[in-house]
Amino acid sequence: MNKAILYKALKSIFFLAGFPLLIILMIITMAPMFGTEVLGNHAQNWIIAFTVIWVVLLIIHFLLEKFIGEKSEAHHKVVLVVMSALSILCILLPSAIFDAVTRPKYEAAQKQLVGEVDIKNYDAVAGWHRDFTKRYDSDVYVLINENYDFIKQYGMEHTYSEWYDNADKEHNLGYKYGSFEKAKVLTEQKLEALRNLEAAKAELAEIEAEIDVKLQSSKAADEALAQNPNDEALVKAAEEARKAYDDILAEKEEDLVRLKGSRVDITEYKGEIVDILLAAIKDKDLLPDGLTLNLLGIDIPVGDLLDLVMQYAGGFLNAETINGLIPDVIYTGMGPQTVSTYQKAVDGSDSDLSLADAQKLNFKYTYYPSVLAGGAMKYVCYVCVGIVVLSLFLTDYFAKKQKEEEKKND
Repeated sequence: MNKAILYKALKSIFFLAGFPLLIILMIITMAPMFGTEVLGNHAQNWIIAFTVIWVVLLIIHFLLEKFIGEKSEAHHKVVLVVMSALSILCILLPSAIFDAVTRPKYEAAQKQLVGEVDIKNYDAVAGWHRDFTKRYDSDVYVLINENYDFIKQYGMEHTYSEWYDNADKEHNLGYKYGSFEKAKVLTEQKLEALRNLEAAKAELAEIEAEIDVKLQSSKAADEALAQNPNDEALVKAAEEARKAYDDILAEKEEDLVRLKGSRVDITEYKGEIVDILLAAIKDKDLLPDGLTLNLLGIDIPVGDLLDLVMQYAGGFLNAETINGLIPDVIYTGMGPQTVSTYQKAVDGSDSDLSLADAQKLNFKYTYYPSVLAGGAMKYVCYVCVGIVVLSLFLTDYFAKKQKEEEKKND
């Protein structure tokens, strides 16, 4: 066999085992990210960038070899060392720059999340960019599926928002939300609901504390009167205390309705309500989702009443116990500014995403696509950096051997 042909083949093989192999592995590793709108063009951009880096290194190698390396063997070795150093630098530097720029932004944004949000740390996301098993449970697949479910839940079509061709931008007509913008808007709305909830709770607590002071004063006056029913001073004090209590109830009624919902006297309906709650406690499947009682034209959620009873009961429940736990007058919780309305918006019990889920999606849409692509890029670079340098030397070695054999054959 002609050794020159063998050396030429080996030279070609080791040449391909350098940057071409790195780029091929990058394509294979990033393949699940291609063609997915939610992940953008981050993966493609890295492949283009490293292809450009490879071409630039080839040009530099050619110029160094032509003007320096051909002078002597020593010069040629210097060129090889310089190219090895440049190759290592060009492979590892993008990873370092990417981490230096992206990690602080990611971690700062993560610290700003409100409450418990299910977000992995930076290294965990960058390291779980590809699942090579058949489970398909890497963060790439999870993000794609979460985005699909989110789009389906809200009847959207795409990840990015856009105007229709015949849109009337002046009147905000012909505009459609994408999942990215929808998650951002939901997060802003629910953060506002959280702020309103905290303000409403604080205001309600202050009002109820004022009412409770008057109530306790009225009870104390009544107890004192009960011990001395003929004491005119105590009679007058009790009347004044009751009037003060009635007055503050009347004064705060509008605020209570605003914060707690419409006020309903359920005295004559308590028997029916107790029976329903007892049945629900014994068998929760008997209680349909969204069941309401219409009292005086107002729909009262039975589930909320049941939650209230269970919250304060904590033991054996019978009709008498439940009857004692349900007040004669209740507030429905329904209204645009009630504590209950804001709480449902934050918790997602209003058939919407919770604040935590909205933040999670918004965060993932903002950072995961670039971090996942960057993680895949780093993985391939770390695997291939040594191979690329070895390829450079072996390609040069077999190129020399090829020339030597060709000279022998001449």
